[in-house]
Amino acid sequence: MQPVYVVTGLPRSGTSMLMQMLGAGGLSLYVDAERVADANNPRGYFEHRAVRRLAADASWIPEAAGRVVKIVLPLVQKLPPGLQYRVILLQRDVAEIVASQRAMVADVERLPRYSIDEEIAIFSRLYRESQSWLRRQHGLRLLTVAHRDLLQDTARQCEALAHFLDQKLDRDAMAGQVDAHLWRQRSDERERLSVRHREAGRDHGH
Repeated sequence: MQPVYVVTGLPRSGTSMLMQMLGAGGLSLYVDAERVADANNPRGYFEHRAVRRLAADASWIPEAAGRVVKIVLPLVQKLPPGLQYRVILLQRDVAEIVASQRAMVADVERLPRYSIDEEIAIFSRLYRESQSWLRRQHGLRLLTVAHRDLLQDTARQCEALAHFLDQKLDRDAMAGQVDAHLWRQRSDERERLSVRHREAGRDHGH
């Protein structure tokens, strides 16, 4: 059986962009059409609804052999043993992830009640724990890709991806999917969001 190719990371870490790149490069994607593109992901989410029930039902995983499936980082430790996996972990500055996630929340009442620093600490810990778990698994190969490098050194990252996956990918087509203009939240957004969070707290008596 061919390996299951897994793209993982926290939401807003660039996983949808990487899925799009790998599909353009020639790989088959394990996706459905349930979640459509929107203003936050104008090119689509490249997800499959089966992933959401991975913790309770992993029977579908063999269907993804030889294909690329996107699995959000909190679920990646639910991958069943006994199969071959090649996992690409997207790692983005956690402050940027928090900024991007909070920018999606138009209504300040839906903002998390804990602080920006607390949220950053939670996500940072999840990255460390997940990366440690992935490195300990037999039959699993791991490649960590920095979101920033994917945008700023695209050609080299496409080469590294093709080598890791052991596939003859169309690297020019992959690179053509990268749009740096979609890098809308930078790490310098942290203070602006901290102010927004504090103001929302004051407005609601927190």
